[in-house]
Amino acid sequence: MEDADDLATALSAIKRAGELTKSLTQATSIEEVRNHAFDLQRQILSGQELLLAAIQHQAERLDRTHKLEERLAQVGEWTATKSRYRLKNVGLGAFIYAPEPGGTTGEPEHWLCARCFDNRQRSVLQYKGRAPYKQEHLYGCPNCNSTIRAPFASPGEQG
Repeated sequence: MEDADDLATALSAIKRAGELTKSLTQATSIEEVRNHAFDLQRQILSGQELLLAAIQHQAERLDRTHKLEERLAQVGEWTATKSRYRLKNVGLGAFIYAPEPGGTTGEPEHWLCARCFDNRQRSVLQYKGRAPYKQEHLYGCPNCNSTIRAPFASPGEQG
């Protein structure tokens, strides 16, 4: 049910309870009083149930809205992060994400794993040394364990 329907039905039950209260005061016999009291209790309980359902539905909507706002903020943060990097071919078929030249983040030079970056994760590639008997440099991703080979070291790499 929609919130408006729940509320309208609950208000109708409350209105009916008010009418029953008036008719209760006009009852002339004990049986009429009992019947009106029973109907009044039933209407009050019905109204309470409907109001509780509407409140729960509203709480669920607020929770969903809050989650969507959080997700939107995360997307905005990732968009800002993503705009600071560019995809770069480092040779031998290896691609990394590197900070845009002239960036002012204060971070040291680094390369990010392309696989992780495409999954909206920043994972800095770690220098693993040179490949045996080759002039290639090896980098590993601590997140997805992928390895790339580059014919040169990253600009921030020492050694």
